[in-house]
Amino acid sequence: FGQNSLLKETGMLKNYFKISVRNLLRHKSYSAINIVGLAVGLAAFLLINQYVAYERSYDNYHRDVDQIYRLTTDMIVDGEIKTRDAMSFNPSGKLLTDNYEEVEAYSLTYDNGNINIRKGEELVTEETVKMVDEHFINFFGYEVLAGDPVTMLKGPNSLVLTESKAKFYFGDENPIGKSLKVHSGFDQDFQITGVIKDTPRNTHFKFDVLVSIATIQDRLTREGWNAFNYYTYVRLKKGTDAERLEQEFVSFKDTYLGEENKLFLNLQPIRDIHL
Repeated sequence: FGQNSLLKETGMLKNYFKISVRNLLRHKSYSAINIVGLAVGLAAFLLINQYVAYERSYDNYHRDVDQIYRLTTDMIVDGEIKTRDAMSFNPSGKLLTDNYEEVEAYSLTYDNGNINIRKGEELVTEETVKMVDEHFINFFGYEVLAGDPVTMLKGPNSLVLTESKAKFYFGDENPIGKSLKVHSGFDQDFQITGVIKDTPRNTHFKFDVLVSIATIQDRLTREGWNAFNYYTYVRLKKGTDAERLEQEFVSFKDTYLGEENKLFLNLQPIRDIHL
């Protein structure tokens, strides 16, 4: 009985298939429009799905990504946010780490913009250059190919190159210990202290060259709490309530900026930055 039923169902399916093919051939133009429409619809769905997945993947590659936040600054007047800025004061990361046990670590960075580097007789303009502190490599967990991740950005006039940039300037030679002449206000030799893997495209923090922020230590000391031109990242202990911690930052702000100051510090999850 079961076998007869299966044969009947198979015969019905074959019959349906024949009828469908005949209808398609009988109405060729109508069938072509439907098939093309279905194909375009499926292709659009797949492309959109890939695009959304890529956009949502930004910065996911960082170690402890759910615990990393960028310190932002709001100017609040009469209970309303007048200005929202992604930058903060350069001493804030260290002091927050020192004063709050929930803050495990920090990294201070500065967007240097373009710099000109001499390569033989050629002057090369590097467009994605960041100044970063000694904690940066280990804080974000970048893969180090050469150099000591603990010390490579500790001293002034230090350069860390991505793998592709190291090959661009030095070919297959080991660049560690070699120098590059950096212009754009510096006009001096910088020592290559490290090489790291190229950063993925899906990150808000793109760079090809890293400069030790200790190079401008005099400026950092001079500016202190007088200028918020720096991007500060903090890593919170697992399980920390970021919103509650933000409320505690009010007294921190009052201590270092004064109660009358209208600037307030906030925590922005790193995965929320791109979108």
